[in-house]
Amino acid sequence: MLDETLLLRGREGRRSGDSSEHLVVSSRFLTNSQSIRYEMEGDFIPYLEKQCVLITSGSGSRGISYDFQKAQMRLIERYFSNVPVIDLEIQTYQYAHEQVSSGGIDFLRQKVPQEEIPLDIIEGIKNDMPSPADAQMVMEIVETAIAFLSSTGGMMVKSLGSGVSDMLLADYVRTVLLIQDELPSRTISKNIALKHLASLLDALNDMTSCDIFGNVDIEYMGELSEDSQLQLVTASENLELGLLLPTLRSFITSRLTTQSMASDISLKECLGYCEVGDFYLEECEWFDDFFPEDVLMKETVKTYHLLEQLQNTK
Repeated sequence: MLDETLLLRGREGRRSGDSSEHLVVSSRFLTNSQSIRYEMEGDFIPYLEKQCVLITSGSGSRGISYDFQKAQMRLIERYFSNVPVIDLEIQTYQYAHEQVSSGGIDFLRQKVPQEEIPLDIIEGIKNDMPSPADAQMVMEIVETAIAFLSSTGGMMVKSLGSGVSDMLLADYVRTVLLIQDELPSRTISKNIALKHLASLLDALNDMTSCDIFGNVDIEYMGELSEDSQLQLVTASENLELGLLLPTLRSFITSRLTTQSMASDISLKECLGYCEVGDFYLEECEWFDDFFPEDVLMKETVKTYHLLEQLQNTK
């Protein structure tokens, strides 16, 4: 009943229009000085025993009862009357695929360092799951795992440790996500760890979508200028395309689904903050020395396609 009484009193206070009596504090900024402090043994129980005891008599016998309404009002007046109203702020729910597309991969890389899946393992996964429906089912599980891992520990925890990276995805799905369904790929069950999630998501995208960049904003799909194309062809001889292309692909699919960045700024400047293992791209000499400065964000998707084509012809 206490919470109901407080609620009604709060409504009355708000109706009165006197906001000075009701300090409102966001739950994000609540401190100990604004919390409720009381002593049950030293204050409330003695008050209950001395002030709230009722002696009843009848049928030749006496009894004891307690005036709990009086005790309730004591609690309200003494402990609750001067505390602030808490404006509870709760983050709205994000579906797993929405979290992944809005930067979830970046958070994952911070919490769990990622590695590329060897090509023979990827081929084994494709052979295990010729049906796009199976790949889509696994993709939903992977997106859920990424969302959970990215949120684990909140912003205070920067890394979940090497032990987490090596945990098999199948074990994580069964023991943490509590999904008991068997994964439709023996290759994934036996070989894919949490450090492979970003690479696995890319592979599954290939298996379920004809256009992996179908959700990318049109602002970043502009044609390459002749100068940009020539510079990229020249630079490709010195770029580690095996590292650059997966990073660029993840950058495109997770960061460029909305107009989150200006289209007329340097792609190198934005891409440099992406992580490759334990380093940022801008810290890699091959990227810093050879990736063209003049390629713009509006040419990002075409840049990926050109570099992929150049890699396949090597």
